[in-house]
Amino acid sequence: MNLQLEHLREGAHFLRRRIFRSGHRRYRGTPKEIIRKTLEDNFNGHLFAAGQGNHRMFYIRDIGLAAPGILYMDMREQLELCMATALNVWEYNGLITTSINDQYKAVDVFEYGADSLSLTLRTLRLLGSNDLIRRYQPFLNESIRHYAETVFDPEQSLVRDDRAFSTTKDNTIRPSPLYANLNMLLLQHEIWRLRDMGHQLEDPLKEYDTMGAVLNRFWMYEKGSFRDALGHEYVAADQIFAPFLRVFHDEPKIVEMLDAIIAEGLADPLPLKYTEQPKPRTEHKLLSVMASNYQGNTIWTMLGVAFLWVLHERDDPRTEEYLRRYERILERDRNCIEIYNPDLTMYNALAYTYDEGMSWFAPLYRVLDERGR
Repeated sequence: MNLQLEHLREGAHFLRRRIFRSGHRRYRGTPKEIIRKTLEDNFNGHLFAAGQGNHRMFYIRDIGLAAPGILYMDMREQLELCMATALNVWEYNGLITTSINDQYKAVDVFEYGADSLSLTLRTLRLLGSNDLIRRYQPFLNESIRHYAETVFDPEQSLVRDDRAFSTTKDNTIRPSPLYANLNMLLLQHEIWRLRDMGHQLEDPLKEYDTMGAVLNRFWMYEKGSFRDALGHEYVAADQIFAPFLRVFHDEPKIVEMLDAIIAEGLADPLPLKYTEQPKPRTEHKLLSVMASNYQGNTIWTMLGVAFLWVLHERDDPRTEEYLRRYERILERDRNCIEIYNPDLTMYNALAYTYDEGMSWFAPLYRVLDERGR
C-alpha cells in the first residue's frame, strides 16, 4: 500500500468525523429529489465531490460511474466543467490519478487506479466532449501507454497479478481482480469508440485476446458467475460492473450472473453485499483493524445502484421489489448513504463512520424516473 502524506491527512479527517460527528444531513423530498439535491450540493463550480463527508473530494471512479445519471439529470454543463478541471490538473501532474483533493492536487488512493483511465475516457465519450479530447489527446495517449506498461500483463492478456492497483475494494488483497480486468476491457472499448468518432487514440492492447482471457480465467461455469479475482472461487457482487459498464454482452451469462448474485443472498436485505460472508484473510491487516468488514458482507449502495440499473435495462420483473427497498431506505435516512451493515444500520468502525451524499446514486435517478416514481 502506497501511503503518502495526503493519505495520512485523509485518515485523520476520517478519524475526526468518527469521533465528533453525530448523525447526518437529512434532505426533504422524494427519493428522486434527494438524489438531485445531493448532486447539486456536490458540485463546487469546478469539480463534483464523491461524497459530503469522508470522500469530499473528486474521485474519477465515483463520478465516472455516476456519469450516465448526471447526464440524465441535465447536468451536462457541470460534468463537462468537472472533466475539464480534472484533465487540467492531471496533465499538470503528468498522470491520471484516482482522486483530486480540495487543494486541486492529484493523488492516487492508495495505488495507481486500474479504472481511472477507462472511466475518464468513458465519461468524455458520454459527454461528447470532442474539443476536450482533441485538446488533451497527446496526454491521453501518454496515459494509455503508461497504463499498458504499468497494468497489463502481455503473457496472460490480463491485468498483472504481481502488484496492487486501486479498485472498488482497496482494503483487500486480490491478485488481478475481476473489476480491474473489466476496466481493461472497458479501456479497449472506449478507445475503439473514440477512434470511430475520429479521435487518434492509440490501442496498445489490440493484438491481444483480452475478452477471451477474461472469460477463460474468470467465468465459473458451475456457479454461473465470475470469480472475484484469480485464485478466488466465491461469488462477489462487483461483477455487476460487467453489464453496467457494457463490456460484456452475453445475455444468457448476464442472466446467470444476476441469478447467482440473488441466490447467494447478496441482494438481501438491500442490494448489494460484496460477499455473503466477510473474507478476513483477504483484508489488509492495518485497514481491517481500523475499519473491520468494511468491504465484506456490508451493503454497498454503489453496487446496489449498478444492480438496479442492470435489472431495469432488462426489464427484469425483480426490479420493482429491489427498487422499493431503495425507496424505503432513502425515505428513512433522507440521504444517499455510502455503506450499511447487514442489518441495515449505518456502518461504524473504530476509525471510520459511513459517508453521506454519495454522487454514485445518480444513475438511480434515471431508474426511478423511467419507472414513474
